[in-house]
Amino acid sequence: MSQISKVDPITRRQFWEMIYETAHQGLTVFITRHYMDEAEYCNRLKAGIAYGYIQKIVQHVYSPVFILLSGLFTPIESMPTWAQKITWFNPVAWFIKVIRMVLLKGSGWNDVQPYFLIISIFAIFTNAIAVLAYKKRA
Repeated sequence: MSQISKVDPITRRQFWEMIYETAHQGLTVFITRHYMDEAEYCNRLKAGIAYGYIQKIVQHVYSPVFILLSGLFTPIESMPTWAQKITWFNPVAWFIKVIRMVLLKGSGWNDVQPYFLIISIFAIFTNAIAVLAYKKRA
């Protein structure tokens, strides 16, 4: 960014409006400023920037949990009862079950059809949430 300390107040305000719009779109903005009032503007932007970091943390924390509770490394039957119940709501667990049935047992379509239906319900539910979350707001 170019130095904005030598510009008129209107251009300076337009600069900060552009930065706010960019930050609200979810993009990370790096600004170094020497003026305290501008540092305060940057401090207000941190909430928007921190939101992006929180999303990354959630992705890195919950993804391994889904995989560990999927039965890929440890059979679901050997897990505690509470963990077995959590796997009912884990789409990865159903996928692993289908993969094991097909690859290890040679199961056909009739065998995996109920599990395919469950995975399809997860897909419809997840896509519905995504459409509602990403719907353009006027």
